[in-house]
Amino acid sequence: MESEIQSLPRQFYEELKRRRVIRVATVYTIALWPIIQIVDILAPAIGLPNIALRYMLIVFVSGLPVVLILSWLYDLNKGGIVRTTSSATSTGQALIGRSAEIVILSVLVVSVVALIFLDGSTFEEEPTVTAPVAVSAPVRPPGRAIAVLPFVSFSIKREDELFTDGLTEELLNMLSQIKDLRVTARTTSFAYKGVNRNIKDIGAELNVDTILEGSVRRNDVDNAIRVTAQLIDTESGTHIWSNTFDREFRDIFKIQDEIAAAVVKQMNLTLAADESERMRARDSADPEAMVAYAMGRAALAKRTHESLADAERHLIDATTADPQYTAAFAELASTYALQTNYLPHDTTMLEKEVYLARAQVAVDKALEIDAQDGASWAAQGLIYMHRPEQQDEARAALK
Repeated sequence: MESEIQSLPRQFYEELKRRRVIRVATVYTIALWPIIQIVDILAPAIGLPNIALRYMLIVFVSGLPVVLILSWLYDLNKGGIVRTTSSATSTGQALIGRSAEIVILSVLVVSVVALIFLDGSTFEEEPTVTAPVAVSAPVRPPGRAIAVLPFVSFSIKREDELFTDGLTEELLNMLSQIKDLRVTARTTSFAYKGVNRNIKDIGAELNVDTILEGSVRRNDVDNAIRVTAQLIDTESGTHIWSNTFDREFRDIFKIQDEIAAAVVKQMNLTLAADESERMRARDSADPEAMVAYAMGRAALAKRTHESLADAERHLIDATTADPQYTAAFAELASTYALQTNYLPHDTTMLEKEVYLARAQVAVDKALEIDAQDGASWAAQGLIYMHRPEQQDEARAALK
């Protein structure tokens, strides 16, 4: 009995050989590696995703037990597929001889080596290119270019954030008066509000060589304000100039003047007499007017019947607090003109003219303060666009 038990493993091994299970397992495993290698090498050329190779490996590994079970139960020979009996008699003649199996495996291995060699040769040839492929960069217009990024407000109050946005807009408007300085538009600059990006990347995206950024901290207790501003070279990422201003809240416009003057000096810009005059902040400016103006712009951007009514209210507050606030009058004129688009469908042209008349009063005031203000002429063009008979005047105003 003991000798019979000891012979069981050998009998099982002999049965595996008779049923060709070991042979099938060996061929399956040896063939697996070259097939996967060939697919891996050819995958980029045929556009096969990387995950396909993973699935193929899972299929091969999962298929091994199935193949072994089938090879135990059935025999593939020259007589076809037959059920393997438990008889100790020999199975039929194999469909593929051992020599043919060796040839097939050898061909697979040689194919893998050849593909690896060709793939490596192709890779090694790439660095021999004498000149790199030129990547076209945006063509920078002549003259200096600057982007004024939204200043950061160190306050949780909505009013302080809007005030900070107003400060950014004022600086942007002041610098845009310089003919030799290209200033990125407000909408583009404000797209980076709250975005933490590398200065070099922003400079490349906006196609500017300098960036002005900063922060504002307001103390309600003593009505003090701290403004930090810095001018940065986008190519090197280094600071050209920076300064911190600790003043009273009502001195915010003097701070604007000093920041703008520092930008002009550091960028080696020469101002004409009229540019110097236009860049100076308004003597009658009121910081609270800036807050009301920023709130009006935020409401105007929502473009709903209710938000336009809010914009009208805030902009009237801004123009009341500062009767020389050109930008506020221009936005108020645009608000009145846009409100005609949100009236009921059965509103007559006569009723719309009430809003257009209010818009004209506002834009006349804006142009009286500054006859060259672009936003004011845009508002004038918007008013004309509502009247079919004044389309030529609209185009002239917008131009």
